[in-house]
Amino acid sequence: MEVSNELVIANTGFEGDIDHMYLDEGGNVTVGRGHLLPTPDSANLLPFVGGLVLPSSEWAVVKAAKPGMGANFYVHLTEGRLLLEDRADLQLRDLMKAARELSGAVPDAEEWPRCCQNAVIDMVFQMGLGVPGGTHGILSYHLMLASAKNRDWRTVSTQCTVNGTQKSREEWRVGQILMALPPLTVT
Repeated sequence: MEVSNELVIANTGFEGDIDHMYLDEGGNVTVGRGHLLPTPDSANLLPFVGGLVLPSSEWAVVKAAKPGMGANFYVHLTEGRLLLEDRADLQLRDLMKAARELSGAVPDAEEWPRCCQNAVIDMVFQMGLGVPGGTHGILSYHLMLASAKNRDWRTVSTQCTVNGTQKSREEWRVGQILMALPPLTVT
């Protein structure tokens, strides 16, 4: 399953493009275009430039800060910056990982219209895949996945909401899925 340019552009619009570590709405240390840094060591794996201390040390400072303040609030807490090309590469790798996870867990997703793939890959990017029978991730969206298996895109479009997601992102996902519907005919 490929990652479309349309998905990359939309995802960038939703995630922003931040060159420093910050706390996302959930209090998770994040960088770039929505790349989660779950541990201090995960920050050390990225090519931050300009910092005098290890990225893991800056990660700890950001993690200890007040959450929910918007990315620019955290800029003064770090010196290390991720260059534009590194942020773009990281985003593409994250989206490709989400696409592989979706394809592995829902094999018929390879056959979905690209617009539907875009919407659900974005969901996996945002919330993760989850585990079968679990309560988190897209695998917990039983009705949505069953409807997609039956190519019932209208029902899928009503089931693709994620709590806490900005309205514009939800509307984009719904619009992507509705593009799979056949055109209306006037009789």
